Formats: sequence, C-alpha cells, structure tokens
Amino acid sequence: MVLDAERRQLYYFAHNNTFHVIDLHGQVLSSRSLLQYGEHAVLQYPLLHLAADGVLHAGWTTQQHGVYMYWDIHHMLSRDGGETWVVRTVEAGPPGIHVAREELNDGRLLAFTRDRGRTHGTMPVSVSADQGKTWTSRPSEFPWLTWVQRPVLL
Repeated sequence: MVLDAERRQLYYFAHNNTFHVIDLHGQVLSSRSLLQYGEHAVLQYPLLHLAADGVLHAGWTTQQHGVYMYWDIHHMLSRDGGETWVVRTVEAGPPGIHVAREELNDGRLLAFTRDRGRTHGTMPVSVSADQGKTWTSRPSEFPWLTWVQRPVLL
C-alpha cells in the first residue's frame, strides 16, 4: 500500500490482480483488474512505489503454474494516480528477481536484486536516471542471495 499525500489517497495492488484507490477515510474510490491470469504464470509479489515526481510504479514477479519457481519480473507506471498505465519490460531492467528499489535524493532509482550470483557473482546493484526506462548494473559489495532470501532497503 502506498500513500499519495498530494492526491490525498492510498493505492493498493493485490495478489488477485486488482488495483484499488482508497481515500484517507477508508472509502474505496475505485477498484479494477490490472492484470489477468496468464497461460503460463500468475502474479506473485506485487509492489507499489510512488516516486517524488508523483509517478506511481507497479512491479511484480510471476510464478509458473504448479511450480514454486519465478517465471518473470514486470514493471509498469502511471503518471495520473493509477487511471492509466504504461507497461515496461525488463530487457533493460535490473537483472534477477525480488527488486528492492528506492528513489535517491537526486531522483535516480537504486535497486538491489536477487539473481543467485548469475550476473556478477555478487548481489547486483542497478541505477536508473530516467525513472526505470533504462538501468546500469554492476556488482555490489554484498554476497549473492539464496533462494529463501530477499533484498530490502531500509
């Protein structure tokens, strides 16, 4: 759940593919399906982030049907409080899954991901200067994470 103080509302992206806008008194203003169940995989680990410029980012991984294995990672963004969305793919995104992302004071996005050491032999660190359109990744000083661990930025 994310607070949009400027618009005076909350956003919630649920595991059942739905996106909800809620006012500060708990009244649901709108609810709709953002995604649909796929032929090969379903939504897992939805995440919302509201950037300082008001852009709402939604990220999620998918899980292959019947197998507890991550299928892919996805991202989309909204510049109008969730009314419309622009879909992004991960071809130019951070490597791996379970993205822990934070906006830096200068507006860049910083991300750590779990990729079991496949990309660099350590946990990858990625930076985007254009709100996630493109990313530059490099090895971090942190060891790679195992299959039960997830990165967190505090």
